[in-house]
Amino acid sequence: MTATAPRLELYCRDDTMGRAGRRQEAIVEEARALERADVVESVRVIDVARTPAVGADGPQDPRALEAFERFRAWADAHDTRLHPAFGTRECYSWETGDRYTALVVPVVALAVYRGDHLQPVYPHGTDPHESVFDGLRTVERGGLPTPATGDRDLVPAE
Repeated sequence: MTATAPRLELYCRDDTMGRAGRRQEAIVEEARALERADVVESVRVIDVARTPAVGADGPQDPRALEAFERFRAWADAHDTRLHPAFGTRECYSWETGDRYTALVVPVVALAVYRGDHLQPVYPHGTDPHESVFDGLRTVERGGLPTPATGDRDLVPAE
């Protein structure tokens, strides 16, 4: 493995079942296969809530919100969109009856890092749309920018 091998973070919605759950598992397994083949440095799987509150009025998931802010900065720097995979909507709490604004996250999101810099985020774009599987294929083919050629557009990890 090279010193510039990317590392992957998979943000997996924690309530996923059925067909979507099987798809999520397939994505995690494909990423782990890249790790076993030394294509990537590491794979980290992070469970996130389906609809974490954007403010203080609903269920909290700081990891999801912090990741989304990094993803949004990357999308802005690359003139692309995270919507419709990511978005916000008004939700209703069954426990309290309160309404709150929530971040809606996809079943799986892939963040690719090289060193301390966020590179692509998947899914993104609208035409063409780049799926998480597209991202894994790009990583497998070595099609990511290297720090020597792409630093000006990279977003710091934290």
